[in-house]
Amino acid sequence: MAARSPFTYEHLKISGVSETGEEIGRGAYGSVSVVEYYGVSCAAKEVHSILLEFVGTDERERMVESVMKECHLLSSLRHPNVISFIGIFYRKADTRDRSGPQAPVLVMELMQYSLSSMVEKYQSIPMYVKASILYDVTAGLSYLHGQSIVHRCICSNDILLGNHLEAKIADFGVATKIESGKKRRTLTQCPGVVDFMPPEALGSQPVYGLPLDVFSYGGVVIHTITQQWPHPTAHMELDPTTGKQVLVTEVERRRQYLDMMAMTAHELVSLTSSCLKTDPKNRPATPALLLTMKTIVDSYKQANKSPVTWLAKNLLEPEVSKVPYPPAAEKDIPSILRSHVLSGVAPTGQEIGHGSYGVVYEVNYNGKACAAKEVHSIFIGADGFPKMKEDFVRECHLWSTLLHPNIVQFLGVYYPPQNESGLPVLVMEKMWESLTSLAENHSNIPLHVKLSILVDISLGLRYLHNRVPPVIHCDLSPNNVLVGFRLEAKITDLGVAKVVKAGGSTKTMTKAPGTTDFMPPEAVADRPIYGPPLDVFSFGGIILHIITQQWPRPLSWVHIDPKTREQQLLSEVERRKQYLDQVNAPEGLRTLAASCLNGDPESRPVIKTVADKIGSLKDDYGKQNEVDWRDLISWLTNKK
Repeated sequence: MAARSPFTYEHLKISGVSETGEEIGRGAYGSVSVVEYYGVSCAAKEVHSILLEFVGTDERERMVESVMKECHLLSSLRHPNVISFIGIFYRKADTRDRSGPQAPVLVMELMQYSLSSMVEKYQSIPMYVKASILYDVTAGLSYLHGQSIVHRCICSNDILLGNHLEAKIADFGVATKIESGKKRRTLTQCPGVVDFMPPEALGSQPVYGLPLDVFSYGGVVIHTITQQWPHPTAHMELDPTTGKQVLVTEVERRRQYLDMMAMTAHELVSLTSSCLKTDPKNRPATPALLLTMKTIVDSYKQANKSPVTWLAKNLLEPEVSKVPYPPAAEKDIPSILRSHVLSGVAPTGQEIGHGSYGVVYEVNYNGKACAAKEVHSIFIGADGFPKMKEDFVRECHLWSTLLHPNIVQFLGVYYPPQNESGLPVLVMEKMWESLTSLAENHSNIPLHVKLSILVDISLGLRYLHNRVPPVIHCDLSPNNVLVGFRLEAKITDLGVAKVVKAGGSTKTMTKAPGTTDFMPPEAVADRPIYGPPLDVFSFGGIILHIITQQWPRPLSWVHIDPKTREQQLLSEVERRKQYLDQVNAPEGLRTLAASCLNGDPESRPVIKTVADKIGSLKDDYGKQNEVDWRDLISWLTNKK
């Protein structure tokens, strides 16, 4: 009987997954298909059912346990260059032996290409794009190695690219965490793709360690730069002077590809050769690789070898000028956050935003620029600080449970030294700017850009409302919607978000949350209440803001009739009529915005209806005007 798993997986289960029937990949052991998860297309990976059907009970348990361990490992990883895990679900058992365990279906974010398909599809990829992709891969690999995780199958097939060529490491089926003090361990079989594997993984007694991935990364560099699969020569070759067979080093086995690289990317030859050293002890560590790759990417900008595009701006990171903060003592960390404490976080000294209660600044985390949110120290010791501390910890914990492409990604927390407040600093992915600043700083944003942003926000909100139990944001405004370098929109700031408890969808609050101009009447009453309709109303205000590119300040509640001089109570729609009248395209958007702004919360549409309608309007507009995501990039490139 297979050993019992030390992990529990109940918390990884998700509901609301609908299958599309579209298969996007198939291998010897499983397949990947497209599923819908609360309106967002995701990738679903599963083991072929026939493999479970015709094996014994012990082997089936071993296979299922292997999948569950991959899910457990993926669920613990949070980095912009590692594929985002969303959850697992189960299909109805279809094996002949119903008594055995069933393998879960693993749901993760959907990417556009593999690196392999990318280099095969496009013949002449610009060098600055190739360098940017490799930088992403290095950052993801450095993060994994910082977690003592060996991927064991780094190859171009397992590096996925998004619509805008952001690279993420995927497929952790053979990945493993190295135990403390044990950097190498024998394997029962050779993992990975042979052409990307080092000699220590191919012997009769294969071993692994972090250098294994570094060697594989060298193969990825060759494949990306030369756009040829790196088939090495034989281990032995004939010495023409002696007529004897001699052992060839790993670098010499790939000399033909390195010579090709020297013609177009000479700066990468030395780095690649160091990764391909036969002796694993002589290969560089990933932090060193990351610094080298950053210098190379920077050189393209400094030498002006390519336009400063959306891609380059996303990947060029500032130098780290401060020593990373060490983790705090465990006794000082709330129990619900202990599993989310990060090490190696280093502030760069750049402030991103400043508010009444806190500041957001840039930090470097495992080679990637991220954002960190910290409460102002001035509040320490003030009345109400214990409640503020409790609320901030609760926000961190709630955020840590959310995984969706349109919710800003929570990465963890860290505690600066001499932290008098005892409050954690919340670390999240770094975005480009807020929706507010986008609308203010860029005039005449194309309509297809605006519709794409609205779709993203509606899908993020749909995810929150359809969680069990639902999450109400309570402060949805343009200030709390962030836009990324690729114009993807994500909801942020869950400081006043509420989890709806069983037995009711609304609840009285001690004070009205949120930004007043985006709040419905039930949230600004003497006894304010909240529920999903609150966020829907706020979304209606966001429609007005992004379409008109004006802050939608409503008229007063009371209007004086110029004829009768009598006071009239205005409806929420009438208070915003001046902005609604500017929403004249696409057809149907004004009506949708007005329905969201209905003064009666029970008369507002649910977010699923809103998201479906916005998505339909965007698709229809795109078909009629022949626009796609490339137009978003074109507009953004011209604006930067």
